[in-house]
Amino acid sequence: MLLNQAFHLKKSDKIAFVGAGGKTSAIFSLAKAFGGSLIVTTTTHLGVWQAALADKHWIVNDLDELKMLPFPSFTGINLITGPSNGDERLHALGEDSLNYLKELADGFNFPMLIEADGARQKPIKAPASYEPVIPGFATHVVVVVGMQAYQKPLTEQWVHRVDEFTRLSGTHKGSIIDLTAMERSLSDKENGYLASIPKCAKRLLLINQADDLFLQAAAGRLARNLLNNYANISVAALGKEPETFASFHKIAGIVLAAGESTRFKGIKQTQAWRDSDFITYIARTAKSFDLDPVRVVIGAHRDKLGPLLVEEEVDLIENHEWHKGQSKSIKAGLRDLPDNVGGVIFLLADQPQISPMLIRALMEKAYQTAKPIIAPLIRGERGNPVYFSADMFDLLKTIEGDQGGRAIFSKVTPFYFDWHDQSMLIDVDTETDLRQLRELE
Repeated sequence: MLLNQAFHLKKSDKIAFVGAGGKTSAIFSLAKAFGGSLIVTTTTHLGVWQAALADKHWIVNDLDELKMLPFPSFTGINLITGPSNGDERLHALGEDSLNYLKELADGFNFPMLIEADGARQKPIKAPASYEPVIPGFATHVVVVVGMQAYQKPLTEQWVHRVDEFTRLSGTHKGSIIDLTAMERSLSDKENGYLASIPKCAKRLLLINQADDLFLQAAAGRLARNLLNNYANISVAALGKEPETFASFHKIAGIVLAAGESTRFKGIKQTQAWRDSDFITYIARTAKSFDLDPVRVVIGAHRDKLGPLLVEEEVDLIENHEWHKGQSKSIKAGLRDLPDNVGGVIFLLADQPQISPMLIRALMEKAYQTAKPIIAPLIRGERGNPVYFSADMFDLLKTIEGDQGGRAIFSKVTPFYFDWHDQSMLIDVDTETDLRQLRELE
């Protein structure tokens, strides 16, 4: 997948890059992934040699010179900086020039990519007190870390600002940099990069230099441990042939259980299943696979279902408009989700047999493909559950009546993967369905 797809970025975004481990490579890889016209600049400095990575390098001394640039005719990657002043470093624009550049990017719908600190080409670093320099208008901040530092000694050869890094990571000079040290440095909210990211900006992490399967596996473990701190964590190797391997994000589980069960004699959500009942079993399955948060939308039988879930550590969401169809339950489940949730898996209360392996497969497909909608295909039929990325939330909120998520499939084509357990196709709508399901157990 391309880096802009992995991070779910739009052309209107203003993206600042901080950290170490290939920031410049990441910036220009993202620029090429976007395609079209865009702007690259810096709030600190760039090496003179890095200008060769752009299609065009514009040097301006002040705001007046910036205003003279032919923005309407821009094509490709346009690097805009101050002069080098003979020190082999291209310097930043002034604050007024930077803000003007942002307004122009908005007007022409150019992405704007900003290098916001330096790392002396080391794979990992700790920020100084005076950095990074992140513009207040940044919509996203990408923290970059290089896996080349993994299992290396904590010395100046591998780490920029060794003393600061030892404090962030709780280690000492010369110790081996393990995943725990990396996790601590990347999750510190008082002295690390998280402390300097504007509240209005989305926090992203790029684990770069995952150049082989060993490093990719380690990067995946690191990513999963840091999901509470970043909206998205991508694993990549952005060298001469850049490749992005995975896009990790928090995935919520939303159990739709608000219906009245008119075709079933009784409340189907409370029917016995294995060592529990339908609704409790599904909620526990969702929790066991790290879907977070897990929400159960209740409605017609909320007085019966609520008490069953009191001790299950799930969010109970009441849908008072359950009689208007499933669309109301979908909207209720999506309402006020945490900002760092990057996708949801919808589970149906009349399918307690849903395999934990299928949930795990959905999550892994979401991480590996960054597709907006993912569903299992079982003997040629679309099965449940279905994954929707956060990019689909606004579209899901437009559906009406007794329609589920499939109502948007005509607008966004799902990514299907084969699954071979046909019991996943059974919905328990009647007593006959329930007997059929139990016979398959």
